[in-house]
Amino acid sequence: MNTHIRKLAGLTVILTAITGAARAAQEASVNVPFAFMAAGKLLPAGDYRFAIDRMRDMVSISSQGQRVGVLVTGRGEPVKENRTYLRFRRHGNEWFLQDVAVAGETEYVLPGRAEKEATAKGKVAESQAVADEIVIP
Repeated sequence: MNTHIRKLAGLTVILTAITGAARAAQEASVNVPFAFMAAGKLLPAGDYRFAIDRMRDMVSISSQGQRVGVLVTGRGEPVKENRTYLRFRRHGNEWFLQDVAVAGETEYVLPGRAEKEATAKGKVAESQAVADEIVIP
């Protein structure tokens, strides 16, 4: 009986370690050099941590240890290379988070109300939407 309990405890520790490793692989830290819109907020330039939760189709954003937003996402195109990057769409002078890719896993950020309003107001017509990406080495 003790042998079974030890094996079960060992399996629990291994599964916990695997889960932790998998979760860590879905996070990235990046310095965004400009203010941008995400999670319905204008976020200032700075250091952010992006964490992909595939089970819930969400990306959480935190800065200085505090969660600043959660984004509802959809599965993005698979990345052929094992890349990590953020892609933004620009409307006029405003930047909107478009994609978050961590180690080749991509999540597409659904356009929020602010981006839809920017599009409706014709800001896209003034200067076409431009997709730029920040690549994290």
